[in-house]
Amino acid sequence: MHRPRRLLALVVLVLLAPALAAQDDGRGWRWKELELELWIEPELESAHLEGHGRLVLEAESSSGPRLELAAALFAFVAVDAPGARVTLGKREDGALRIATARLACAQALARGAELEVHFECDNVGRSDQFAIGARAALASWVEAWYPAPYGGPEADLSLLLAAPGVTRFHLPEGWQSVSNGAPLAASEPGVEAWRVELPVARSFACAPFTSFEREVGGRRVAIHRLTSAQAGAERELGAVAAILRTLEAHFGPYPYPSYRVVELPVGVGDFLGSSEQGFILVRPLAFAAPDGNLALFAHELAHGWWGNLVGAQGPGGILLEEGLAQYSAVLALEELEGEAAATDFLRFSRPGYVDEQCARGYFDSLRAGRDQALSTLEGGDLGHYLADAKFHWVLHMLRARVGDERFFATLRALLREYAELPLTLVEFRRRFVECAPEVDVPRFFADWLDRPGAPIVECAWSAQPSGARVTLRQVQRGEPYRLELELALDSAAGRSSHTLTIAGRETIVELPSGTAPTGIEIDPRHRLLLWTPEYGPKPGP
Repeated sequence: MHRPRRLLALVVLVLLAPALAAQDDGRGWRWKELELELWIEPELESAHLEGHGRLVLEAESSSGPRLELAAALFAFVAVDAPGARVTLGKREDGALRIATARLACAQALARGAELEVHFECDNVGRSDQFAIGARAALASWVEAWYPAPYGGPEADLSLLLAAPGVTRFHLPEGWQSVSNGAPLAASEPGVEAWRVELPVARSFACAPFTSFEREVGGRRVAIHRLTSAQAGAERELGAVAAILRTLEAHFGPYPYPSYRVVELPVGVGDFLGSSEQGFILVRPLAFAAPDGNLALFAHELAHGWWGNLVGAQGPGGILLEEGLAQYSAVLALEELEGEAAATDFLRFSRPGYVDEQCARGYFDSLRAGRDQALSTLEGGDLGHYLADAKFHWVLHMLRARVGDERFFATLRALLREYAELPLTLVEFRRRFVECAPEVDVPRFFADWLDRPGAPIVECAWSAQPSGARVTLRQVQRGEPYRLELELALDSAAGRSSHTLTIAGRETIVELPSGTAPTGIEIDPRHRLLLWTPEYGPKPGP
């Protein structure tokens, strides 16, 4: 495929200011607008990227920005900066190799200065979430595949990459593109473009697609299936539309003007589902679930709020992205299929979803010694797994403690206030402690976030003339939990329900039943993350 190579334009210096201190390292800039143009070359399993944009200085002063991209994916071919010295290089950040372009201006710039920058990059590699293949091409913003202004080690990558503008694709015959924003009318054969009005971090998927679309509350909802698929997507389209309505009722308006599901073949990239800012990437397996895969689509759609709109940082931060997205699947199932379906998902997952992300999977992990206090998680495979297998249970129990009104109001407040700030688990905890001062939320968090494990409660009882004498023992490793535990007492008179607060190693109570009891069930509605025999052998002490 022919790729035009053009001379790069000048960097325009707009505003000059006093000289900077020697420690200036190029941080403090952001994209004000950005145009990207990609030539997708599946026969070479490669791509070429050109772009131009305008950077604005938000720091007090700077000698010029530093642009960076993932050196394992793209290499700078040229960055033109007349009026400034351009130095191309590389740096290492742990296992990451990062390509750099330092723009050093002749004079210092002050807050509000703008620079117009042009760059050209060649694709030199692939990753789990960036790949160009013979059957499809994809890129997730999490790979920093296009240049981002350097923001320092604590900066939010999605904010550094975010910008309004157009992404233009030069495609092989028969291919289509999906990217952030809205598609523009085609200007020439084989070229497609997408415009984003709001600043977002860009991603894309390109392949031969068949598209299914509908309008949902003023938003365009679409599913793009591979043309090789043997079935349509009307069932899944209906599921996605229902999920969107449900989650908007809980969290407020979806942050992006449209929502799309894009099918990609196995072998191009490595993931089950990847949530981007306004669409998700999934595999053909996602369309095999008998229910339209409510759980998967709800989890990934929820990342529009948790992970894309609001990012998290610090110990336990992954809980606020993965765990809140996982609990959103519980909410969708509860609304669309009922409480029993949501409870079953919490306990055993469901067909078409990840088998291990449930209570049964968590106790498997606990028996294998793969566990850690949630508040200490730093990410990685274990952090991701525990966020999806255990923390959605913690949220479910927290919701029961503080009530629906305060639970969802607190989440909506965090979405409003942290849309451009990183959220920490410390702040999340503080907000829920404040929202329900009469509830012992600090003890709840200490039990469920600051220690590994889960309660194992043994029950023994003896019949009394008009009730039962019940002994409850917490036999798990470590200190007892404080639990609001429901007991169901069966007798000839029927079933009666009793809720007890237990906080010690052993609790003895007498429960009335009117007639001789015939049986007792602990937590009959499965409101707590407690071991039961359905979860496999009892974990050892």
